[in-house]
Parts: sequence; C-alpha cells; structure tokens
Amino acid sequence: MTKPDLAGGTLPFAYPGFVPTLGGVLRRSFTIRGRARRTDVVIYAVTALWLVPLALSLGEAVAGRDLPRQADLAIGALLTLPFLTLLARRCHDSGRSGALAWLALPGLALPLVRGIAGVLGGIEANLSLDPLLWPLDWLAILTNLAVVALCLLPGSAGSNAHGEDPRAAG
Repeated sequence: MTKPDLAGGTLPFAYPGFVPTLGGVLRRSFTIRGRARRTDVVIYAVTALWLVPLALSLGEAVAGRDLPRQADLAIGALLTLPFLTLLARRCHDSGRSGALAWLALPGLALPLVRGIAGVLGGIEANLSLDPLLWPLDWLAILTNLAVVALCLLPGSAGSNAHGEDPRAAG
C-alpha cells in the first residue's frame, strides 16, 4: 500500500484511519464531556464542508428542482450543535471551561438571522437589518478569530480535570 503524498494534496479520506476517526468524531457529536483533539475539529470541518453541498445536491436530484434556501439554513442550523459541543471539548483539552464555546454564538447566529430574514422578507429585509447588525458583525469577526485560535492552540499534555489526553489514546 502506498502512503498518501502529504505535499501533493491527497484528499483527507485517502489517509489510513480517516473513516474510523470520522466515526469517533460523529459518535461524540452531542456530548460535551471529555476532550477533543485539533484533528477532530479539522475532520468535522472538512466533513461539514463536503456534507452540506452533497446533501443539497442529492436533495435537488431527488426533488428534480432547486431546493429552497430554507434547506440550506436547516442544514447549517443542524451542524451548529455538534460544532458547539466539539468546541466545548476543545476548551476542555486545554483545561478551560467549556462555557467558552458560547464565544462562537455571534459568528453562528448572525448568518442564520440574516438567512431567515432573507427567506421571510427578501433582500429588502436584509438591507433593512444591515444598519442594526453591523456592530454585531465586528463582534462576530472577533469571536470567530477567538474560536479559530482556540481550535488551533495545543491542548494540555497528559490528563486534566476533563479527562485523559486524547492524543495519548490515539
């Protein structure tokens, strides 16, 4: 068996162990207990980025027409809860409180609010919301940067109050 070329941009699912690791990430999608590796965040993000367009494409193939914007919003909303629990476990990995996962809320909620406004009231509704929401856009940008930093920072080595080191477990 040949090893994937890391520099050549091999697709993530071509790496040995990707599918079992993905299974573990999905199994822990709705629990905030324990710790999560940075790899878990990457696997969730890559899977979500492939899953949403795939689900919409399959839905359009079955329905035989373009799916409404509501389907895109529903899928995005469904992916929010597992992301928040994963983020809480990332906080735990570095010995922090999982309550810091709430930092992600402005960055997750604002696009949802704008999407719902667009579905219900069209572009006019979005344009009327912009003067009210632009200060929150800056908050969302800052919190999104904090979330990215939190996801990229290494966890604490060894066990902590939230459990064993997930890197040691394999």
